[in-house]
Amino acid sequence: MPENKKKICIICDTREPSGLYMFKKFKDVFIIRDNLTCGDFSVFPYGDNEFFVERKTVADLSSSFTSGRERFEAEWKRANPDAQKILLIEGGGFVDILTGNYRSNFNPASFLGSLFSWSMKYKFNIIFVANSAEGQIAVYWLCREFLRQKKLQEAKN
Repeated sequence: MPENKKKICIICDTREPSGLYMFKKFKDVFIIRDNLTCGDFSVFPYGDNEFFVERKTVADLSSSFTSGRERFEAEWKRANPDAQKILLIEGGGFVDILTGNYRSNFNPASFLGSLFSWSMKYKFNIIFVANSAEGQIAVYWLCREFLRQKKLQEAKN
């Protein structure tokens, strides 16, 4: 890697388990642990007011739509409506939700209805990954692409 290449500064929320996402595979990542208002990951210098990734396992997400619904919805409500928002669903896929392959009695149709309704209402994208290793790769590339897009946008202005 050329020495003049800048590091990507990923902000990891302090409530996210320490050591879960270390991005060791990427030599150009620097991690800052800080309190984010929304999401689990963002990128410096923009922060969660412009871009964030909310990470959930399928089981966590099921709980977030049932017993933790008010807290989970409050997070989406306080997000900047113009921010780029992503829900990263780890450890399962669309088919797992569709077939009820998760540790909850939450009805699959209600689960999918809530997921897609909220994605439209709060304007977030949904990405499914198999595990935390894939999640780290997805977060890295999302942060990298957000920075690239911001540089292009700033160059136009």
